[in-house]
Amino acid sequence: MEQNLFPSNCTSCGFWSVFEADLVKGGLNMTCTNCNDSKFLQGTQKEMRDFISNSRKYVKVLALTNPEVLQLKNRGDHIDPPKAG
Repeated sequence: MEQNLFPSNCTSCGFWSVFEADLVKGGLNMTCTNCNDSKFLQGTQKEMRDFISNSRKYVKVLALTNPEVLQLKNRGDHIDPPKAG
């Protein structure tokens, strides 16, 4: 099992927070480290690695207008949702 941390928007708590992603057979378990809500995404290992990579790329683009998203590095970190550019 491979663990990854990356920032994303949580639909349960409404914050942007650090998510823990566990690559497992058949998909990806994603858990918000702020509210502990979990979701399962079904797909191949490659699709799930691509999803994590694309999520990180999106955050870099979002940081151009909302630099506070770069503060999301550790479990439990969270911020109010960034405003649209």
